[in-house]
Amino acid sequence: MMMSKSAEKTNEQLPLDLLQEILFRLPVKSITRLKRVSKSWYTLITDPVFVNLHLNRARQHNKLSFIIFSFKNLYSIDQEPTVTTLLSDHPPHKGFQVKGSCDGLLLLLLSLRGSNCLSKIFLRIWNPPTGEFINIPSAYEYASIAETYGFGYGSSNRKDYKVVVVAKLAKYAVTEVKIFSTASRSWRVIKDSSIDHNNFPKNIVYLHEGVFVMGACHWLGTNVKGATMDTRIIAFDFECEKFKNIQTPKPLDYSNEHPRLSMWRENLCLFIQDLGDCSSHIFVMKEYGVIDSWSKMYSIPDPAPEKCRLFRLWSMVCFIDDGKILLRLMYRPKVVLYDTKSCKFDELELLEDLNSGVLKNWSDVHAYVPSLVPINHRTTNATSKIK
Repeated sequence: MMMSKSAEKTNEQLPLDLLQEILFRLPVKSITRLKRVSKSWYTLITDPVFVNLHLNRARQHNKLSFIIFSFKNLYSIDQEPTVTTLLSDHPPHKGFQVKGSCDGLLLLLLSLRGSNCLSKIFLRIWNPPTGEFINIPSAYEYASIAETYGFGYGSSNRKDYKVVVVAKLAKYAVTEVKIFSTASRSWRVIKDSSIDHNNFPKNIVYLHEGVFVMGACHWLGTNVKGATMDTRIIAFDFECEKFKNIQTPKPLDYSNEHPRLSMWRENLCLFIQDLGDCSSHIFVMKEYGVIDSWSKMYSIPDPAPEKCRLFRLWSMVCFIDDGKILLRLMYRPKVVLYDTKSCKFDELELLEDLNSGVLKNWSDVHAYVPSLVPINHRTTNATSKIK
């Protein structure tokens, strides 16, 4: 890929390759500040080729940051160096959740108290380190129906980020799918003939945020058929805007297992906790869409065997270099780090404050790769501030 001529002339005394290598080593916030140095620096740092190179390099080196949810505040913790900062531009709200992420962008669901005591919601696509965002009006006026969300883009147009919502319409007892495009700045209903309303998973809307892998968003969905529970991975392809099923590596038993979808590098991952002994198992789909490529990577023992096992559910936050896995205790402010080489549990130095100190009452933690990907705030109906 070639950069623009103006970007190539950023500094005639410093080779472009060397300048890029220096910038790649800096935090995104520092690079963003360097845009003010000169017009030529601004041109280089905002050049789409440089932005993509920076993102790819960050992924290769697994450079992670963490967003910490603590009541009405958002905190950012960077992996290197160890810094905890309060994000000054967190959105006004009465509650929020991460509903998806890709390319260093987060999809936030924010709720406001409506005049009739119902929670009025809206969405925000947000780049935490650059502070850029766009607000998206909710697909439905009030959160009086069950909804699940996905965030990503199609293979042919990475610049057009999309939000998909799968909703159970209580009034009509059917599943409806809507999609928002950042290019068109509007919602539209998806008429997908692949949706079988009678067999579409009934409780996909009650599960967690979708996982974006290979141009598709993925959820776990279940149907109860008599005494058995049919569990499958539901994927929505952003390019063709159709649903497809992906087989799990093994049949899942919800009475004895707690499964969660996640990502292992850029691969689809299934984290399964055994509710009997609280051990966990990680399966990775090494070749996307190929069922036989599911591989059991690790088995993790119970992080706290001396504690009561009742209501103790773990989920995988992310994979960290050197074979380490960050786990969080669901519904409680607790994180642990498991070293797959030594088979021991430890705590990340950068996350010490999560288990004690000023952030001891945090409610959620989300890992992402910081990027320079732009999401510009524009004064349109889709991006106007919610009153």
